[in-house]
Amino acid sequence: KKIKTTGIIPPPACNHTAVWRHEMKTMLTFGGENSRSAVEINNKVFLFKKSNMEWSEARVKGKILPEARKGARGVLYREKKVIFGGYSPESTMLFNDLWELKEEEEEKNEEK
Repeated sequence: KKIKTTGIIPPPACNHTAVWRHEMKTMLTFGGENSRSAVEINNKVFLFKKSNMEWSEARVKGKILPEARKGARGVLYREKKVIFGGYSPESTMLFNDLWELKEEEEEKNEEK
């Protein structure tokens, strides 16, 4: 069944990255294609919280994000959300970079 959600819902996308954090019951999504033309890609990060079924645009620590891309792969490793690679049809570039995505909210909770 389709799940009803609220908040700032991400635009339609494919070839994006999604990482589920079971312990926190949250999902982080990154990038992907936003159109059927396959050239409209982004580097936006969204957070879904199952507790209130709400989406928000995530504020990522450091404010430096990977370049817009599609097809990157993501994993959760030792509570870190890590993405690798991807492709930019705009520059015909294949990426081989590794990024950790950490929300600002997580950083504040760790400091307590």
